[in-house]
Amino acid sequence: MQGRWLALVALPVGIAIFRGVSGAFGADAAAMAAEGGETAMSELTRYGGVFGAYGAVLSSHLFCCWKAADVLRFDALNRHRLTRAAEEYVRGGREAVLSVEDAGEREGVYRARVTASTPTLGASVEDAARDWDDLLRFAKASEANAPRLGGARAMNDEDEDEDDDDDDARGVGVLRRRFVIGWDARRRVPAVMLDAAATPRDIIEAALAAARAGAATTAAAAAAATDAAAAEAYRYADENVDAFSDAMEEKGWKIDFVQMGTAPRYRLGGLS
Repeated sequence: MQGRWLALVALPVGIAIFRGVSGAFGADAAAMAAEGGETAMSELTRYGGVFGAYGAVLSSHLFCCWKAADVLRFDALNRHRLTRAAEEYVRGGREAVLSVEDAGEREGVYRARVTASTPTLGASVEDAARDWDDLLRFAKASEANAPRLGGARAMNDEDEDEDDDDDDARGVGVLRRRFVIGWDARRRVPAVMLDAAATPRDIIEAALAAARAGAATTAAAAAAATDAAAAEAYRYADENVDAFSDAMEEKGWKIDFVQMGTAPRYRLGGLS
């Protein structure tokens, strides 16, 4: 619709503007001054009409572009939409999760996607840990709180999926949990690192754990950096990831893929 409107209007209006500008600038300034203020007013009126027409076309075009972007609704998850949805779930349960339509209306066109308290999903090592000791502590907390089948898992277990088989072949220790909750000391928010083999379900669980850890920081900002807070976040995510995924599907979201953009991934199994 916007393209047809512009195709029909832009050419004749452009020609009119060109003629008006050519006529206006072609007027003899000396003659205009000699003939007095009446001619000057006529030329000013011509200028005003030209620039008014140009401004009207430009404003209409910008408005159409803005409306075209504003009405878009995406049912695919990216890390920002997923993180916001996880925060809503932690605050108010499945009923608090926004639908695709409501979330799109909230996003708008120019509104900020990330607030000062939004956890980082898909963080870099530099953002998630201050030093090597911090990184190892976070990784060990992830492993210690990972749900395991039949106790500690040995290498090359038959129940490993294809991604874990790749890790086993490389001789890397396998973590059932494919994310690690860290702490961004600069922003003072949880920062989650993702494993290279993380599936969409792992990413959804990671977002839920990050949101839970972030909610715990409202009373004490450094709480999420403690092992106890991380253990609580992992436990909460394990218990609620299926319910959260169901709530997302009910609200119209596709949960089989999460767009992570340029978020880095790591072989986290080698840290423990």
